[in-house]
Amino acid sequence: MAPRRAARAGSPCAGSAASTCAAATLLEDIVDSGLTARKLMNRLRRRGPVNLALCTLLRKRIANGVPVTIAYQGFEIPDRFVVGYGMDYAERYRNLRGVYILSFGCDARPAGH
Repeated sequence: MAPRRAARAGSPCAGSAASTCAAATLLEDIVDSGLTARKLMNRLRRRGPVNLALCTLLRKRIANGVPVTIAYQGFEIPDRFVVGYGMDYAERYRNLRGVYILSFGCDARPAGH
């Protein structure tokens, strides 16, 4: 367990546990339907951070997704399965240097093509 840092007198965190006064940013590689992001944000919100934000590299355009506020978003992509840049399919394609749409029945191709 990390040691608690003392809050400055008069700050909103004075007299609080460290977990209730920290600002937090949830980092996601991709937000699909928004269900996981919403669940995690609600769980973190219960800890009472001063500020809570969601940051994602990719956001899929999904018509029936749940509303979730994204403070920092890299790119919006179509509702397709993507691989590369750490995201994989069956333990493959994770090491690609870009993000690609995976077309089943053929190899991955760049997301912009």
